[in-house]
Amino acid sequence: MASKKITTDILVSGAIILAIRLRGIVFIPLITINLGVAAFGAYAQVLAIVTLLELVFGLGLYSALVRYGRRKEDVADIYYSLFVIVGIVSVILTILLVMVSSTLSSVALGSDEYADVFRIGSFLLITQILIRLARNYFRINSRIKIYSAIDGGRAYAQVLGVGITVLVLDMGLIEMFLSMVLIEAVILLILQIQIIREIGISIPSFSGVRMYLEYSIPVALSSLAGNVSSRADRVMIGFFLGASAVGVYSIAYQIAVSISMYARPIRQTYFPELSKFVDNNQYEECERFLRGAVRYFLIIAVPTIGGMFLIGPDVISILTQEGSKPSSLLVGTIALGIVAKGIGDIYGAAIDALEETALRAKFRGAGAVLNILINLIAIPTLGILGAAITTVITFFFTSSLIIRWVHSVIPSRIPFQTIVRCTTATFIMIWAGRTVFPQRLDLLVPLSAVLYFSLLFTMKELTVNELRKRIQTS
Repeated sequence: MASKKITTDILVSGAIILAIRLRGIVFIPLITINLGVAAFGAYAQVLAIVTLLELVFGLGLYSALVRYGRRKEDVADIYYSLFVIVGIVSVILTILLVMVSSTLSSVALGSDEYADVFRIGSFLLITQILIRLARNYFRINSRIKIYSAIDGGRAYAQVLGVGITVLVLDMGLIEMFLSMVLIEAVILLILQIQIIREIGISIPSFSGVRMYLEYSIPVALSSLAGNVSSRADRVMIGFFLGASAVGVYSIAYQIAVSISMYARPIRQTYFPELSKFVDNNQYEECERFLRGAVRYFLIIAVPTIGGMFLIGPDVISILTQEGSKPSSLLVGTIALGIVAKGIGDIYGAAIDALEETALRAKFRGAGAVLNILINLIAIPTLGILGAAITTVITFFFTSSLIIRWVHSVIPSRIPFQTIVRCTTATFIMIWAGRTVFPQRLDLLVPLSAVLYFSLLFTMKELTVNELRKRIQTS
């Protein structure tokens, strides 16, 4: 029964994350066609900075809520203790952001014309931190479907709000961010009402806060370092090349980063389960979970790199209706880095379950420093392609550190045979897509997928019996 629940949790979570990724793709034409590529660059830059700050100043306490909430009888006390802490921190930080918005705009986008956009966008910091904590309340008892549904509903509420603001009311970036803040505030209110219905209202005692912070602050630093590796390049692109270059790179990155939707539901679902196995010293189960998770991630993610290389630029051209488009090399390179990051994220769930969060923060911190140093040379020299190459180097470096340490504690092995088979099938798929298949997206995509999975069955990476068992367990 537990195995069936885990499988359905991953499937439901994955479906909703796919929908959320579609939101990001919908935003590309919505903003670029109506407001311009530079406006999309400004939008992406504001979200990148807010997300970086949210991750570090949320103090990683949402992770502590999941890890320790299952151990504590009085869940209300831990929830409200953490809610008050992150609430106060987020309000103070938002005030500071509003005060320095002109400077932020000048540094991040080479001009202060987006200062008001940064001022309004700063309020997303409060809503994002508090919503993240409220959502993670539902992970305490592994209610992954509810947790994922909240994220999906939030994503499409934003699409609706932004669509009305830009298309119907014909307004600009400032009003667009204002609508996003208002929608987030309403969602936070709805979540809080539901949590009150379940656990009531409690005056926090703040007992155990020191233990929570010792666990969660390294999580926050790890998340910050990971996002520096994936977002700092856009800040430097804005500084060196301007808002339009940020827009082009962000669009390419948005398409390529869709690969991460394969790893995220695995991590979300497995973290509570891995924590349970670690508490019960069931390391064999941990190893089995990790091995299966990485294998299935690779089976889906590796051909997606090939797909990005084949059709990524054409998809971007359709979405933006721009004559120029990023190269296949740019999109494919970013996609390769995202796959490396996804593997590291899956193994990272084991580090968090083992409560070695400080170690993961060190690994990702080393990757962030490496990312900044290489980008300072690569972006002025190679432009946005330099940022893409740096992304690959950084994520491979960080993930290798994480994997090596996890293997020292939980004996396991990387499925090299799967990597070889998936890579071989992907190269054949790319060759066929470039030379044999018709160059129409409606035919190229399904034909490429059929060829890839046929090759996997031929090489016995996948079998009919295996698929039958998976269907039966789901």
